[in-house]
Amino acid sequence: MLGVLESCRVATIAVIAGACTSAGLAACGDMRIDTAAARIGFPIAKTLGNCLSMSNVSRLVTLFGSARTKDIIFIARLIEAPEALAHGLLNEVALDAHALQRCASELAQLLASHARWYWKAPRRQCAACARTSSAMGARTRSSKPI
Repeated sequence: MLGVLESCRVATIAVIAGACTSAGLAACGDMRIDTAAARIGFPIAKTLGNCLSMSNVSRLVTLFGSARTKDIIFIARLIEAPEALAHGLLNEVALDAHALQRCASELAQLLASHARWYWKAPRRQCAACARTSSAMGARTRSSKPI
């Protein structure tokens, strides 16, 4: 399902209202907005004891980097709005649910005002950069010390 959102022909906006403990859905949005009450994370280590899918881990590493992703997953903590905004998991934080709806509407109108064909290239470019970055990280980790 998340792959369908990622392959959408137009930009997607994940509008989150408060807590989101299934952040894979939020991470696949092109733009992510939430309220000041945001708490985003993966507390499954405390509850279910299973792990995230490789796709969701890849999305998080692309957004956060490997070290921060490990911190969030291993510690099983929820990130609050200021940290999520500072580290790029959220693009914008609205004061409350009413402001969130207004923010979402304004952002959707702005994105819709761009050329219809525009979304393909930046999405492909970002995906290629993420793949290149992951591949470079894999080569670095597997390299033998000199």
